[in-house]
Formats: sequence, structure tokens, C-alpha cells
Amino acid sequence: MKPYLVLFVTAMLLYSCSKEELHVPDRPGTEPEQPVLPEIRNNIDFSDTNISELNVDDNDGVIYIILYRDISGNAAPRSCRLTLAEGSDFASVDGIAEFAEGSGTAKAALRYRPSKMGTKRRTAKIVLDESGKSWSVAFTKSDAEWADGGTMLMFDGDGFCELDAKYRRDGDRTGWILSRGNIERRFSVAKGSVEVVAGESILPASAYGQSDLWPATGVESYFSDDFIALNVCGFDNGVPAFPHTEYFFRIPGSYATATICDGWLLPVLAIDAKLLDPRENQWKAPARIENDGSVTVFGPYHNGSPVHRVNGAALSAAWRIDISGTRADIAPQFSGFKNTDVFDFDFMITATGSFDITTSELVFPQPLHNCNESGFKSENVDCRWGNMLPTSIVIGPVSSFEHQ
Repeated sequence: MKPYLVLFVTAMLLYSCSKEELHVPDRPGTEPEQPVLPEIRNNIDFSDTNISELNVDDNDGVIYIILYRDISGNAAPRSCRLTLAEGSDFASVDGIAEFAEGSGTAKAALRYRPSKMGTKRRTAKIVLDESGKSWSVAFTKSDAEWADGGTMLMFDGDGFCELDAKYRRDGDRTGWILSRGNIERRFSVAKGSVEVVAGESILPASAYGQSDLWPATGVESYFSDDFIALNVCGFDNGVPAFPHTEYFFRIPGSYATATICDGWLLPVLAIDAKLLDPRENQWKAPARIENDGSVTVFGPYHNGSPVHRVNGAALSAAWRIDISGTRADIAPQFSGFKNTDVFDFDFMITATGSFDITTSELVFPQPLHNCNESGFKSENVDCRWGNMLPTSIVIGPVSSFEHQ
């Protein structure tokens, strides 16, 4: 079922504009018509998010192959058998992959031993016994050495921790490994495109599927000299969790959590027929205090945000907040929220407020935007909701990060 999104806009009162103007579903309080679910389908196949090319060194390793099944309604647990039809002299695969109840995703470990490859390039071909469908992974033994990528600062949705980074360039592709303790993230970057390698407890977000239902699952991971943002989902007891964003900062500076109480979207956005009270739906995002005293809040409507699931904005989206003494300004800028079922234009925001140096709290009493009273784009970022609520952002505590 499509997420229940409703936007009501008026200059005077909430809920007063017509749904014909905004092209939205019925208002909260009206029971939506329940669809008739089709028969459950269990068409098992290999996910097209699986990696197909992997550069390896002399060390043995493991990657994970993702399987999916199309499901509607509740799906019973199911096992499927896998066979390695090619490459069994240097690789092995789990013989059985298990779909948990209700899950459309399963995975199997593909282990490889480069010392047994014989030649620099070999292929492992995995076959689904039941259907004969297959997926091949080409392994290329590289002579390139891993280089020290220094330290990166990871934001995991709640706080920060430091990871060690290393990388290796092979042609136009660069492989990365970020790790410390029991955390490991592997991905590669080629021509600006980021490919996450599935691990024991982490999958690329696209493996979750349902991007037509939840736009956040289809957002691409992001890589720059400033920071990296990976769109991934956890995998526990055979069931993938809904995707979340992990941020990895590469440049030194002062970083902090930003606790957001939002007055731009939550006063008017209803999900599952329920409006979201900003005071009851606060969340954290990573922030950096810039050298000029301004603050950058990264991915403000991703991660723990209650609108994350329906947000298709790029992971590079950020708020820039200028601070001068006790004054705070958000110049007109993209909000960081994108959903064409809600706004068929770039939703822009702006605000002027105050900064309390004692509590490190930014308060914006009148959040403004560019959606007019009829629900369409305004040429200026000077509109306000009929039930206008303030936006507040608490910054802290601040910690220093030195790239090593």
C-alpha cells in the first residue's frame, strides 16, 4: 500500500484547501478503501544490486549474495538451494539461503580463496537449483597495494565514532574499507557512482526494494572529498531493516549532533492518516561548526527523521545556518525533502531566528517556505502555514575531529 501522504495548506486554517487542487488522498479521519491483495508470489531471483566485479588481493574473503522474492501480503518462511556451477576450486557458497517469514530478502555467503584462483581473473557462478537462474561474480587478483586512508568520523544516527580507512585504486575504480572493532563497511567508487558491498550485517539499501512505495530506498549513496553517505540497511535474523543513512566525515573540524524540532514539514505532513506533532517527533542529524561560525546540518530529513521513508532527496542535501552573535539566519535554500506526491517542485525554506549561546539552541519562530495557500509553488520563499509552529535545533555537545 502506498504511504499515506496528505498535505493541507491554507493562509488561515489547516485543512481548508481542496484535495482536487493538491491531488492528494482523502483527509485524515477518512478510512481509505482497502485494496484487494493479489495472491502471494514467491518468484525467487538474484537481486540486481549484487556485485558482479570484485578486485581481490592475496587474502581470503567473503561477500554476500542477495536473493529476493516478490511478495504480496504475508509470506511464509522458505528455503532455497544454491550450487556453485563454476569456480568451485577457489570459491564456495552457502548451500541454502533462508527467507524469514514476511521477508522478501535473503542472502548467502560467497567465500573466495585468491591463492587457489590459478589465474588473475576467475568467475564464480552461483545457480538457484529450483529455477536454474544464475549470478556470476568476476574476481580479479590485483597487484595494487592498499593505501592508508586515515581516520574518518562516522555518524550512526545517534552519535559519532572514529573508523580507520584504507583504499586501493584499480583502473577507474577505487575500493574502500572503513573499519574499527566490530564495524566494517566496504564499498567502491567508479565515475562518481558508489557501490556498497553486502556484508554479514549490512546490505545496500536498494536490496530492500519497494522504492516505488518508499522513495528513501532508491536514494543513491554519495561520495566526496568532504564526506561519504552510505544508504544501507541492517540485516538481522534473516530480515532486512528499513534503510538508514550512515555519514563518514573526511575533513577535520568541530562536529556535533543536531536535535531537530521541525516546523517546515511536520505541521502539514500526514503519514498513515496521522499528522506529526513536531514536539513529539524530534530527531538527530550530524552537524559541523564551520570556521566562520556557521553551522551545516547534513541530511536533515534522512536517518531518524519521521519523514525519512518518504524522502527521495539526495544524501548530499544539507542546511546552511549563518550565526552572528545571537542572530541566526537560514537563507533561502533547498529543504532537503523531495517527494513528488507532496511537492511537485523543489520545496525551499528560509527563516530568521536567534541563537542562545548558553543552551546552544537555535530557534526560528516563523519558518517560511515556497508553497502557497493553494498548495502550488510560490515564486518567493515567503509563505507560512496556517498552523505555524517554530523550528528549533539544539547543537551539541561539540567535539573536535582531526583527520589522521
